[in-house]
Amino acid sequence: FRNDEMTIVKKVVETKAVIGKFEGELRMKHIERLHRGLSESMQTSSIHFDLIDQYKRINSNIVGIGYVILGQL
Repeated sequence: FRNDEMTIVKKVVETKAVIGKFEGELRMKHIERLHRGLSESMQTSSIHFDLIDQYKRINSNIVGIGYVILGQL
């Protein structure tokens, strides 16, 4: 963003949908492991979901900055 590389900014903004899909896949895979009764997944479930939430939040903030730079916000 620092070098006014609008191509990079546009790519970052486009990642929002990709990250959203990836987030859904990660959640579903974890839920599947929980249904299989994997003790490792049960023990780390809250951490797993917290990490996914934080990565989503980071991406949302970065995409928000991209929107501002592109003048779309």
